[in-house]
Amino acid sequence: MEVLPASLAERLRELTYNERAVAYLHVDAALTLMGADGHLDNYGLAAVRLGEPVVEQVYFLEGLLPLEESSYFVPSVELDSGRAADLHFHQDGATVWVVLLDVTAARDAARQMQQKAYEMTLLQEKEVQLNRRLESLNRDLEAANDFLVTISTKISHYLAPQIYKSIFSGQKDVAIHTERKELTIFFSDIKDFTATTERLQPEEITFLLNEYFTEMSTIALKHGGTVDKFIGDALIIFFGDPETKGTVEDARACINMATEMQSRLAELNVKWRSAGKNSRSACAWASTPASATSATSAALTAWTIPPSVPRLISRRVSSRSPSLDI
Repeated sequence: MEVLPASLAERLRELTYNERAVAYLHVDAALTLMGADGHLDNYGLAAVRLGEPVVEQVYFLEGLLPLEESSYFVPSVELDSGRAADLHFHQDGATVWVVLLDVTAARDAARQMQQKAYEMTLLQEKEVQLNRRLESLNRDLEAANDFLVTISTKISHYLAPQIYKSIFSGQKDVAIHTERKELTIFFSDIKDFTATTERLQPEEITFLLNEYFTEMSTIALKHGGTVDKFIGDALIIFFGDPETKGTVEDARACINMATEMQSRLAELNVKWRSAGKNSRSACAWASTPASATSATSAALTAWTIPPSVPRLISRRVSSRSPSLDI
């Protein structure tokens, strides 16, 4: 390699000397400080005394002198001044040169990188923990949703579908209130049911009523009726709330429903007759201004209609023979 021009070599020396804050110590074989120069104040060494033991003044050299190798390098030594320096040891006959090059900026940058890496690791760990927590919450939420679906499905069996839909869709609130509307109210019961029950076992009665009410309720829902309640063998249905097509159309839907009910009951009797469970029903209806009410107690809320109109219609049904069912 060609020798650098003197001016360039001097420029490089100045750059290194100033930017790296070069300082040096000259130590004899007895470890006495023979000389010191350069940026000593950068390392807290401005007050060193020549002719005295070096390790008693420059504590970071303890254990590093005397040299075991002719030349070696110790990177990034932490000094009492708070700075950091690379230490270069060079054997020169019986003496040793100790050259200090400032690497504080590089050390601080490395620490910042380490701190950022540490913080990144913490963030990653927190992210993992948050993801686990989120997964746990999602599982809990799915379980809660499954539970609510199960509960709402069970509740749906105890409410008319129209009322269930209006409550769970938010169209109606579960609160005490009365809505006066023109309703068509339908009432029917099974003729001679008491005498029929005396011939049957409780399980047979339950089966008969379940099948009867299931079939009749299905027809009611098909025609838009709201099933109000079952009372023994009686069935009360009203048209006009919570959904209505108008008084005339509601009444027409009620008549069509009753007609289909009688037709379906005739079909059921074919199946029941062989088992001695033949049944007949009588029914009546009326269109009248009435109040659909959310009746509430401390333990129960029920969507219903006042009993005066159903009682009137019930008396009409009681006066009818099975041949005048409709």
